[in-house]
Amino acid sequence: MTGHGYREEAHPHPEASRCPLCGQDNQCALLQGKQVEACWCWKASIPKGLLERISDPLRGRACVCPSCVQLYRKEQWQPSMVSRPGRKEDAEAIDAFRLLQAYADNVRVTIGASAAAVIVMQHGRVLHEAYTGTHGPESGARRVDAQSRFNVGSARKSYLGLVIAWAIHDGLIGSLDDPVSAYTPEHQDADLLYGTTIRHLLTHTHGLNRSGGRDFAPGASWSYNNFGVNLLIELAGRLYRKPFVHILEERIFRPCGFTATGWEKRRLEDLVWLDESYPDDEGKSANLFVSARELASWGQLYLQGGVYEGARVVPASVIRQAISVATPEGLDLSWPRNGYFWQVQEQPCVRTELGDELPAGSFQMLGITGCAVLVIPELEIVAVRMYNQTGGNPEGYSYLEDIRGFGNLVQRAVKAREA
Repeated sequence: MTGHGYREEAHPHPEASRCPLCGQDNQCALLQGKQVEACWCWKASIPKGLLERISDPLRGRACVCPSCVQLYRKEQWQPSMVSRPGRKEDAEAIDAFRLLQAYADNVRVTIGASAAAVIVMQHGRVLHEAYTGTHGPESGARRVDAQSRFNVGSARKSYLGLVIAWAIHDGLIGSLDDPVSAYTPEHQDADLLYGTTIRHLLTHTHGLNRSGGRDFAPGASWSYNNFGVNLLIELAGRLYRKPFVHILEERIFRPCGFTATGWEKRRLEDLVWLDESYPDDEGKSANLFVSARELASWGQLYLQGGVYEGARVVPASVIRQAISVATPEGLDLSWPRNGYFWQVQEQPCVRTELGDELPAGSFQMLGITGCAVLVIPELEIVAVRMYNQTGGNPEGYSYLEDIRGFGNLVQRAVKAREA
């Protein structure tokens, strides 16, 4: 347990049960005669910056406590935008973020959403964070706050994509260009799947449709639907012999302390519920609920190449693979380019969801509810927006123009702050 501020000794320090930062009980299971696996810190991620606050005489002699970990994380979410009176540049930066927020608020009204959240981070620090509206349109509905968890719709596919990248790293999948049929040998529609590869499923170029037919030959065009997604959910479960969400929980959610991320089938107080019913909570349905802060942390995990709060969580090669363009060569340039479901900026095109001002290498996921996570590696930006849209798009509204506009405004606001 050296990473948590305490080293196991034959004769523990007299103050080993006290947090070296606040002096309170650190709830160490080892000192209670239990196994290390029973300790709260075994499944938690202890920020490196917090451990650095321990004074030298106490370092390595006692664990920090859960309360200090929570307080430290809360500190990290305090927006760092500070206005210094008289500086024109600061006024312009604040105005740019106000414009971004006004845009987000206007979109919320336009699409008929009752709830919204916006977070913008750069270099791991929060520049802007805002919550507006309520969990539902009914009178007395809970107001949106940092604990509110939104249904992120298709943004869930970025989580599945990471598991597929990990399966390749683990040697469970040989190559992106392996035929899907090699991993689903008993699939009844082997003829339908002929020529379809893992790459095609991840990049929406498989050509399979919701009716179980085929619209085009694998790799010949691009069409967004969940047929390929469902095949990969089935495939991941087969390879790991457990639902893919268990892999996420074991390898990411628990180590990172993500307690506001998960598939839910029952209505809870912190959920921005959509009045839908879900058959399971193991990843087969579009019922991933995430707080705005943890969706931003998800983006930050990618931005930092698999490192979270100073600790390696995901192999760097897995992250690189997931956000590298995997779209088959030769696809018409008007179609989006995808990594492992992420849309990735190569060059602006007419059908992409990424703003035309965003640099190459930027990547983004968007869900049907309006939720999105955007990462701009060149500027070390992570941005999140959350909505609870349930109806169709109103007349005159273009979701492509909307999400592109959001990304462009995020970048402009951050650049205004840097000026």
